[in-house]
Amino acid sequence: IVIAKFGGTSVLSKERLEIVAGHIQQLKSEGNNVIAVVSAPGDTTDDLFEDAHRLNPNPDDRSLAFYVSIGELLTAGRLALTLSGLGIPAAPLNCWQAGIRTDGLERMYIDAKIAGIDTRMLEAFLNENTVPVVAGFQGYFQDDAKRPQIAILERGGSDTTAVHLGCAIEADWAILFKDVEGIAAVDPKLIPHAEILTTASIEEVEETVQNGSEVISRKALEMLRTTECKLLIRPTFSDGAGTWITPLPQHQILVST
Repeated sequence: IVIAKFGGTSVLSKERLEIVAGHIQQLKSEGNNVIAVVSAPGDTTDDLFEDAHRLNPNPDDRSLAFYVSIGELLTAGRLALTLSGLGIPAAPLNCWQAGIRTDGLERMYIDAKIAGIDTRMLEAFLNENTVPVVAGFQGYFQDDAKRPQIAILERGGSDTTAVHLGCAIEADWAILFKDVEGIAAVDPKLIPHAEILTTASIEEVEETVQNGSEVISRKALEMLRTTECKLLIRPTFSDGAGTWITPLPQHQILVST
């Protein structure tokens, strides 16, 4: 099983969705079962937050989480349609269909934490040779009246979804498809054509995040520290090999993207 997560820039247009579908098709042709995890397209999440505050300058968290979660649902539906158009059976899934449960604590609806994942429906689709397309960045919990409620994760939460899902279903590895070639040996803002590392440790990647990189979410890195999940960061729009994230340091210097 391979988890293939696609970020917002990867799903902006019909043409880009076709490239994404091609990656999934390639992974399946290599004998893998694939679960796709998707982000909202482009700046959709920011736009939804802004629109919510135009509608109500002080929105309640429950309505805000519900509204902002639409972006990932849109992408899940669009990618599933693209895959089925290529003859690849696909099923778009929201958070409770995918079994992604949050803890229902603290703010409950916003910046929620994943508490567990029930993988039974995902496994059923895989057994039918169907690609589950999971809406990232969201989960569900039951309120005090046992009603299911939508919660959204921290920003960049689709990465967190993918890593948690990979660990829960014991995937062979997870791939975060990005608009970068991988983790660079030095900051590409300083050296535009910096070497892309084959491997980088969790600590090295954490430094890039602390320096402002959005290559992976903090919560996803925290999850990697406590599991044996294998993670590859690779480009969507080239054939670059990308960078494997490893538990132990691989280099004398820390890196940046």
